[in-house]
Amino acid sequence: MYGDLILAHAVLDYILECKNVIHKSHRRSEPRLVSALDHFSDQAETTEKKRVRVVFIFRLNTFDYLTIIMDSMENGDPQNLSESSLQTELKAFLENGIARSETEAMALGKFLKAASTFFNQEVSALRSNLEQTTAERDKFYNDLIEANNRAQMLAQEIDDRHANIEKESLKLIRTLEVKHGEQIKYLQEELEAERDSSLSRWQQEKDDLVKQLNMTKEVEMQLKSSMDLIQKDNDKLLKELGAMNELINNLETGKAELEKELETYIFSQTVSMKSHQIGDSVDGQMSPSVIAAVVEENRRLRDTNDELQAELETTKSRLSRSRSSDLSRSVQSFSRRCDSADYDSDPETSQLRSRKLRKSVGISESIGDLRGDLDNKEGQEVFEQSIATQLFMAKRSSSFESLSKLKGKLVKVLERWKAHFNEDSSGSCSSTETLREKHESFLQEIENKLIEAAATESVLVAQLEDLKQKYEQLQDIQQEECMNLSSDLNEYKKRLRHIEGTVEEAVKQEMEPYKHTLEQHQKQMLDKCAELHCRIEEATHIVNQAIDKEKALSSVQSIKVEVATKIKELESNSKKFVDSFPKKEMNPVDSHSSICDKMQCSEIKTELDRIKFEILKMIVDKEELMKNRIDSSDIDKRIEERVTYETELLQKRIRELNQTVLDQKEKSATEKRMLEERTKELEHGLDTLKEEYDDLDIYWQQKIEEERDLFKKERDIMDEKFNGLQVKIKELEELVYKAEEKSDTDSLSTIDERSTFEKQ
Repeated sequence: MYGDLILAHAVLDYILECKNVIHKSHRRSEPRLVSALDHFSDQAETTEKKRVRVVFIFRLNTFDYLTIIMDSMENGDPQNLSESSLQTELKAFLENGIARSETEAMALGKFLKAASTFFNQEVSALRSNLEQTTAERDKFYNDLIEANNRAQMLAQEIDDRHANIEKESLKLIRTLEVKHGEQIKYLQEELEAERDSSLSRWQQEKDDLVKQLNMTKEVEMQLKSSMDLIQKDNDKLLKELGAMNELINNLETGKAELEKELETYIFSQTVSMKSHQIGDSVDGQMSPSVIAAVVEENRRLRDTNDELQAELETTKSRLSRSRSSDLSRSVQSFSRRCDSADYDSDPETSQLRSRKLRKSVGISESIGDLRGDLDNKEGQEVFEQSIATQLFMAKRSSSFESLSKLKGKLVKVLERWKAHFNEDSSGSCSSTETLREKHESFLQEIENKLIEAAATESVLVAQLEDLKQKYEQLQDIQQEECMNLSSDLNEYKKRLRHIEGTVEEAVKQEMEPYKHTLEQHQKQMLDKCAELHCRIEEATHIVNQAIDKEKALSSVQSIKVEVATKIKELESNSKKFVDSFPKKEMNPVDSHSSICDKMQCSEIKTELDRIKFEILKMIVDKEELMKNRIDSSDIDKRIEERVTYETELLQKRIRELNQTVLDQKEKSATEKRMLEERTKELEHGLDTLKEEYDDLDIYWQQKIEEERDLFKKERDIMDEKFNGLQVKIKELEELVYKAEEKSDTDSLSTIDERSTFEKQ
């Protein structure tokens, strides 16, 4: 009895110690796990109440020595097992395993029975705790599924939002493309219209200028023919001048002979007069009538001599006056024509031309002065217009009639000069010598001025050739500018098309839904992993609650086959997904995302392989345990340790999977952020491209306007030059027409012309 009491006390102390140990261990590891002893005791209860509850459990389990245990508990406090000697004996008995007496053997059997009841109670408590943990695990799993569904919905919303943004951006790009295409088409049509109009206008102007050039060539040919005729006339005049010089020499010799005859006549007259005087003195006085006649003749000769001297002085003064006035008039008219001319803008060349023309005109001026003096003396025909002006007009015009008329007038002047010279040669000796010297110098001047006129004509022809070359160069430059402008516009069109193509390609490459497919594949992998975990939990539950071993083995085998097939499917899907990615060069953002995706796939693959290996290992262990299951404490302990270890592993795996899910969410969030930044960069790039396009459009419009203004200015300059040429041609035609009309009258009002030039 005493031994039973000690055993009961020992059992109670052992139970209490086990409870404390279990409470401490569970408090450290997992506060939610409940100990197996909490079903029959509470921490707040006293040890006596705990012992009463233990006794009640013993009664339920048909323990015989309950009354003795109750009496010992009611009578007094039992000693602690650590202080009693019976404890040492009991420990020695238990260690040696030798039953010393029947009572001790019975006590030991009862002790073992009590221990088995407590172990069964603890196993039931552990099962309830396991069920509670599985319920919590299922709850967590449902929460995880709900969170995954919410994440999937959020990802779907994000994808829809991205798709809407992409559609809007594509619509905007298409509208911009249509707008830019319309603008380019409008600019092309406008450019073609302007090009056609400018080409037609340039062609018309070219035809006009070609006509003018042909006319100038014809005029040049006429001028050359007229120059040849003038040269021939000049040669004839030179011949006539030589003949006149010979005539002058003959006249001089005749004059010398006449002077000699006059001297001999005077000498004979004086001799005869002296002889008559001597004879009269001898015979008587001379008759008064003869003396009066001689005196009268002498007076008459003196008067005629005085008149001739006065007339000679007046002709000299008139000659000098008319020469100076005609020279100034011709210089002024020529300077006005040179100022109004557009084909030569150089002042030095214009001054040289004016000097040469002034020299060439001097011959006709002097001829006109001589003609005026002869007309005033003799009262013969008087020209209305000066011969200098007629000579200038004959050089500028192409009419052969004006040159022939001028030639006839010059011949008439020379004939008059010859007659005047013949009349003057009958005068006194001093006047004839001065006239001869003057006329010789005048003829020399005429020769020099005719030579200078030919030189000025050659200079004018050279200037006309230079003007033709300048016009051809200007026409070539305009054609080159048109070609350059058209080539620049074509290059601008090609550049715009290239920019639009690159923008479309960049947008298409950046908006490909690689991320969406990766997230879908990741969700599928997570779902399949969750299904595998469910099947593994079912297998563990079947193993724990198995009563019929054959059914448990068949169910575990089916689960094993199912898990193996699902793992193979996961491996094949992961390989297909990795192989489905296009192998091409990508930008840094795409390469980074592809590397992250590949790393995630490799991690998932390794995790699946590890889970597969552990699942197979667990299934093999379960099969071995089911085949070799023995009702022993060591095997139960091993099973319990294995179950706890596997539950810890599963919990660890669940935590790792949750962590991987969170990491993947963070990675997806970062990739989403990177994609948003990339879309913003693309939008900013589109804005910059639009700004560059607008700037280029403004630049080319300004350039086209500048080219238009330059073309208008050049056209205005050409129109002004052409109008100036037309005005000059009209003036020349009017002058020629007036010369032809006024040549019939052959009258010249020198006084009126001089007054008009003085007013100017």
